[in-house]
Amino acid sequence: MRNVARSLIATANLWKCFAVTTASGQVLPGCILRMRTAAFPGTHFNWSPGPANVPQLSFTTTPMYFFFVSWLLPQGSPTCLRLCWTFPLRPSLGQAWSNFQQELLALRQSFRFDDFAVISEANPPRSALGRAAYGVGQAVVDGLGALDRALEKGQVLDKLRPRPITIDVNGDGSKLLNECTEIRAKLKQLKLSNKAVWDREHARERAGQAVETPWFIKAVYLSLCVLLDVLFENRPIQRFWFLETVARMPYFSYISMLHLYESFGWWRAGAELRKIHFAEEWNELHHLQIMESLGGDQLWFDRFCGLHAAVVYYWILLGLYFFSPELAYNFSELIEAHAVDTYGEFVDANEEQLKSLPPPLVAAMYYRSQDLYMFDSFQTSQPLRNPRRPTCKNLYDVFCNIRDDEMEHVKTMRACQDATVQQDIVSRREEGPRIGL
Repeated sequence: MRNVARSLIATANLWKCFAVTTASGQVLPGCILRMRTAAFPGTHFNWSPGPANVPQLSFTTTPMYFFFVSWLLPQGSPTCLRLCWTFPLRPSLGQAWSNFQQELLALRQSFRFDDFAVISEANPPRSALGRAAYGVGQAVVDGLGALDRALEKGQVLDKLRPRPITIDVNGDGSKLLNECTEIRAKLKQLKLSNKAVWDREHARERAGQAVETPWFIKAVYLSLCVLLDVLFENRPIQRFWFLETVARMPYFSYISMLHLYESFGWWRAGAELRKIHFAEEWNELHHLQIMESLGGDQLWFDRFCGLHAAVVYYWILLGLYFFSPELAYNFSELIEAHAVDTYGEFVDANEEQLKSLPPPLVAAMYYRSQDLYMFDSFQTSQPLRNPRRPTCKNLYDVFCNIRDDEMEHVKTMRACQDATVQQDIVSRREEGPRIGL
């Protein structure tokens, strides 16, 4: 896989530049170069800076062993050549074992190379209790690192090799890597105040926009918010990655339960609602991919917390939806409203810095695609005669778009609780095009 990646980098250097062309023909220069190593499942390369009328290269590998190369011909070309090469999928147990090996490697690296120092540097202890907790944590990390060395010496575990520092490329490749390093340095300067987020939420509640919810739902919500504050203080991109990982789970659970309702013969009118929830999940997926392109999932500890929290959240919502769909939607409304407050505070606090950064390629392709059917489908309160068409010129636009997306999720979750979503579905159906009429 490393040789394949190097070959693609060499191939990419044959072109001076790459570009993303929007639905309106606008070229988005300088999209973020995304590169990830084999330390975590998946290797992604996206190039895009440059003028129009040049090919675009997109390379992705995933734990599912899917290899995809797409060549987009110059703007106005009548044809589009796509080359797809799919490896046979391994059996489920084989995939599980492969993923376990990859995560075990990442876990060993986190102890041996002290990834947790990144967290402590971003969020140093401020009290005696905090210093004691950090001391215990450091002792655990040191102990596990010593155990790993002992197991390695006894040939129980494979020898752990140092992480590659950089990729040896020349010419344009070196320039792109330097630009990527500069972007990463700017991303580390982005800030988010937990207190400011809470102040914004309290101000919204005082303005009469509070989400009415039972005390036990509120207690779970507050616990999740406190967990986010503790784990991701001064690490906003990682916080957003965690939030988007968890935010997808409600729509998975809603679709599963609607399928169950229909299979039992309880309710067969949920087909339109399933489509809306799928479009919402599709939207959250792209939010998640944006955060991944910004490096939000690089640490093993963050992935461990996010993925396990997502699984637990999924099963909790399954049970909640089975007994009370209204409460399940109410819980999601709380989470989405918190996301609106968080992203709103983030864009206001980092406006100048965000405007100096280019948008990730995945964001440009999602928000400026020629096919926005899925994007329009989840916005039930938005009339089809006047659809949202957000801009995507820089990272500030990207986070503003995500904030506005979360507000649309809030509206949909509220409509699902009081059944007005049925009226929205009927209205959008009547506004839609009439085929053959």
